Amino acid sequence: MFHQICVIQLFIKLTTQHAKLPTTLAIFNNFLLGEIFSQDPLRASDKALTSCGPYKMKEEDAMVYRRPYLISGSSGFALNAITRTLKKDLKRYVEDMQTILKDESCNVPTTICWGQRDRWLSYDGVEDFCKDSNHTLIQVPKAGHHAQEDCGEELGQLIYGIIRKKKLRMRTLI
Repeated sequence: MFHQICVIQLFIKLTTQHAKLPTTLAIFNNFLLGEIFSQDPLRASDKALTSCGPYKMKEEDAMVYRRPYLISGSSGFALNAITRTLKKDLKRYVEDMQTILKDESCNVPTTICWGQRDRWLSYDGVEDFCKDSNHTLIQVPKAGHHAQEDCGEELGQLIYGIIRKKKLRMRTLI
């Protein structure tokens, strides 16, 4: 029996504007200040998590994210290394994603879900990209950058509706 696959993508980097790190993460690449900021538990954990959407954390939840920075400096050094690598490779990643999604030989129906409250990834150009590449775009008004955290149930219903509507087996890329 043959099954088609439907691809549902959430918050992928689609446009050249997405090839830059958000300022909250880019600060860790700063020559001297990056080393200092990456050792600050508030800047390295809380600010990065809360700046990408409409998020608020309870103090006990925030401490879970802060603890590695309070115990050892290795978390900060890892954060610096990760953001440097991201800064170098992000442009190539976005170009590869655009090439793959615009490839006309790929006949896989693709739906892109985009949250309107995402502060890190701009919506500018996403609609045009979806039109040009013939992909379905669904806007999720209440979702920030971490859509599964903002409105997990709504997102689940949305994905269920896409699958049910198209009657396809699905593979989800997040």
